[in-house]
Amino acid sequence: MLSLVVTGLAAAFQPANAAGADTGSASATIVSAQASTGGKSATKTNVSAPSTALSAGVATEEAITMITGSQLPNDVLSHIPADFSQVMGYTPVIGHLANGTPVAINPNGGCSVIGGGRPFDLAVACKAHDLGYDLLRYAHHHGADLSPRARHLVDDKFGTDLFTQCAALYTGGRSQACDVMAASFDAGVGFNSWRQDFGAPISDAGQVRTIGILGLGLILLYFLARRTLRVVNRSLQRMRGRGPVLAIDAASA
Repeated sequence: MLSLVVTGLAAAFQPANAAGADTGSASATIVSAQASTGGKSATKTNVSAPSTALSAGVATEEAITMITGSQLPNDVLSHIPADFSQVMGYTPVIGHLANGTPVAINPNGGCSVIGGGRPFDLAVACKAHDLGYDLLRYAHHHGADLSPRARHLVDDKFGTDLFTQCAALYTGGRSQACDVMAASFDAGVGFNSWRQDFGAPISDAGQVRTIGILGLGLILLYFLARRTLRVVNRSLQRMRGRGPVLAIDAASA
């Protein structure tokens, strides 16, 4: 058990490494065209389904680069891998942030916290983030885990979208309160991505770092408890004028 904790602690402070095979430089060029969907879901006309892990990785990285870019191409949905809907169980669509910016989203997604971010409307940003994570899961399904860069792109876009919603919808104190909520979401996502080594967001990811964090917490709790007992014991000694009251102080005297 001790060796497992030590291993986890060591891993918790190592820099993030690529999760699975690195797909190399397969970033797509962002088409310089203003997205115009008229508020309606775009029709999805996918290219042929990936036949190998390498092609699945390349297609997924291209899609992530497009959906996280500063300007969404009109044909972005056609760059979602063809078997994505079959693997993940839904078809991505186009949504809009409060300022009118189009974003590719998971229509069934949402903010995975109690209350869903209410009273603030952050749902579209969360749905876009959900699609990004599902693309990472899709690549993992095909044995083509992407480099940490891909998850960084998805998380960075999430933070931008959250603050865009707050700026477009609220003013004054409500805007500041929304920013606090957005910052907490952004920080929580960032911590979880670090915990999972910026790999695919799957249920068993990040176990080593989680063990390390828990181990560190137990060690800190142990020393805090010893320190507290020692202070209490010495206080009792001064009050009663007697020798050590608690065994822990007698043993360390």
